[in-house]
Amino acid sequence: MWVAHILRLACLFLALHAALSCTTVHVHVKDSPEKVIARTMELGFRAARPFWNLEVVPRGSPHYETHFPSSSLVKQKGNRFGYASLGLTPLSVFPKFTIVTEGMNEHGLTMSAQVLQVSQYAKKQDCGGTPCSEELSYIEVLPFVLGNFVDAISAAKTLLQMRIVDSDLSSFGPEEKLHYSLDDADGNSLVLEVLAGKLYVYNNTVGVMTNDPDFGFHIRNLGLYTNIGRDMPKVPPTRQNPFPTTEGCDICAPLFPESAAQSVPTTDSHGLNLLGLPGDYSPAGRFVRMFYLRNLAEEEYPCESVEEAMSLATNLLNTVSIPYGTVGGPSKRSARGAGTGADAALGAWRELGTLGTLLSANELTQWAVLKLPHSKRLLWRTYENNQWNELDVVSW
Repeated sequence: MWVAHILRLACLFLALHAALSCTTVHVHVKDSPEKVIARTMELGFRAARPFWNLEVVPRGSPHYETHFPSSSLVKQKGNRFGYASLGLTPLSVFPKFTIVTEGMNEHGLTMSAQVLQVSQYAKKQDCGGTPCSEELSYIEVLPFVLGNFVDAISAAKTLLQMRIVDSDLSSFGPEEKLHYSLDDADGNSLVLEVLAGKLYVYNNTVGVMTNDPDFGFHIRNLGLYTNIGRDMPKVPPTRQNPFPTTEGCDICAPLFPESAAQSVPTTDSHGLNLLGLPGDYSPAGRFVRMFYLRNLAEEEYPCESVEEAMSLATNLLNTVSIPYGTVGGPSKRSARGAGTGADAALGAWRELGTLGTLLSANELTQWAVLKLPHSKRLLWRTYENNQWNELDVVSW
């Protein structure tokens, strides 16, 4: 039994360590309580057998059937509500041990987990050899919330009364930490982050979430790009010079004879209104790109229907979806403490062959989802198949 226990932990640790970039963006429907929440999931490997599962968890199911348990509180409470989820299940070797990273329940409450390395969870307390009832492992937050709450506010209030602690995976090294976006059918949208052992709840009025640094950094960072707008930039006459011509200079050659420009500088192209918009896949770049592209699109052409909002959300996701081979996986990133912790663990597993090959691969967007909390709809697509598929989260 203990061997299987260790293998589960090791596989889950490696899968979670390979979960890297994720992006969430909200798209609104004009004069409607509905909104479309779009999210990508990036993993640092590509495998013939998916490291992720789409699961349906009926009402009354014990949480430990869908992921690794460590909290007595989660074990004692079966699901009050059914939910559908996507999560990490390494090599499908242990299908009943999944780290839930995305889901929606039958009431439209939806939650996403995305990597946030600056997270610092509370320390576990000694409760006589048994898990403390007021503690909740950070990898258990999603199934606990989706299975037991109707709205985002009540879920957040309960979590504020608990201590979010490390998981048993931490014994294998510093695994990827998480923060959460939480939305409900009433339009509430929250971001939850655990910093210095304390849970902070933020009102996600910007409708975007990515990864490190913390949410507050990204909000402040948006102010550096206020020059971005819908209209082409115009050069005032006081900043213009005459165009270089041969007039009055019999030894000068014509410069760009086909140009009709009369002054310098001039804008001969298009799309310069977005000059300076980050195009990289960094968390800060993706956050800025999602915020400004979404806001510009909604300002010019507000979505009149759910279908238009889904189309806009899909096109926004396409600007942050990572093609395989363009971003290095875990072994290609800068080491966080060479030869220690997670890097040492990964090095040991690479010696085993298959897992090492997978975890040395490149990052890619393995799947994406569209969520409509008000109408309780969940759609997903994969890297290989970009057609949206819908899962019924209401009929249980």
